[in-house]
Amino acid sequence: MAFAAADRETACAAAAAIRADGGEAAGFEIDARDWTSTRRGVQEARDRWARLDLLVNVVDDLPAAPFLALSEDDLTESFDAALVGLMHGVRAATEQMRAADAGCIVHVFPLGGDDHVLGGATAGAAEMLTRAAGVELAPHGIRVVGIAAASVRDDPAAIADAVAFAASSDASYVTGSTLVIAERHTQQWIAR
Repeated sequence: MAFAAADRETACAAAAAIRADGGEAAGFEIDARDWTSTRRGVQEARDRWARLDLLVNVVDDLPAAPFLALSEDDLTESFDAALVGLMHGVRAATEQMRAADAGCIVHVFPLGGDDHVLGGATAGAAEMLTRAAGVELAPHGIRVVGIAAASVRDDPAAIADAVAFAASSDASYVTGSTLVIAERHTQQWIAR
């Protein structure tokens, strides 16, 4: 298992936790906003294990501030980190998975609320990217699944279960769809 983050220490700490439980893992430094960095990191992971079966792209929780209160830099940085990072991940993983005619790409992103423009726009774009990539990559045996969570940082166990399902043979028919991980109060918001 490979962990990648813009901060090498974060990635290596996650990998160390897996190794402490007896698993095999390594940490890689990747700036997902940079195509060369993303491609190199995915290639390094594939080289280490000789294959790439699953890529989990994670968009961290976004600033929960009113649209007009965010600076231009905040908007650009957040949107780029979210969507450009997802697209680079899809492209890099697809290069590796096409040879095997199989693979699964999972996008984990915050469930955007109607009270914050940035979160809503990012979630909507991530969901559409998931759908479009799922359709385009299906002929190559590559599935793309989205997981929208009320909070990426606060729901790790639920997200891990959803990723395990998305990557499993039980979900072999699922592609281009987004699963929603939400507590009861969030489910009520979705139903509005």
